[in-house]
Amino acid sequence: MCSKMKKARLAVIITVFFISNVFSSCSVVKASFGGYSDYFSTSFCYKGQWSSWEAHYIPDYHVHSAKANNGDIIGLRLSDSGGNTYFSFLITDYERGKKVCEGTVTYYVNDTYPNAEALAKANTFVIPNYRRDETPSVKRTATATIKIVNNGRKPATFNIWYDDIGVGFDVQNVYWSK
Repeated sequence: MCSKMKKARLAVIITVFFISNVFSSCSVVKASFGGYSDYFSTSFCYKGQWSSWEAHYIPDYHVHSAKANNGDIIGLRLSDSGGNTYFSFLITDYERGKKVCEGTVTYYVNDTYPNAEALAKANTFVIPNYRRDETPSVKRTATATIKIVNNGRKPATFNIWYDDIGVGFDVQNVYWSK
């Protein structure tokens, strides 16, 4: 009897441990309820060479979409946990099905990364932190060519070309709220 009780208790402990681990993982929970992802990826093109894709997890990096009247995504805005936007783009000549569009991009530079090429070379964005930055970050706006690769009706990748660099966003697995 003691042996059966120990086995039953062990089974309960293992079950509770497994369930708590499953529900503490956002990606497993989201996969259970629709296959959504909790990350997006970026890649930078510097002098014709693309970097490897780098994943950014949404609890640390916030990504918001701008949508056309028909619900299609026509822009993205990246912000830190405090809501400060550090990169965004918006398609200005959107038409459904169009693969190459024009638009604008907004990004930040500072003394360490004084221009877009420096950002692409380092595969990074400047995320202003007004409390800790020793030198101020400066907002830049540029015209951009935006190439869209769709996965069905939903965008999978945006390649944004501006100021002699490219930035790619892989958003095919991001859940976009309505």
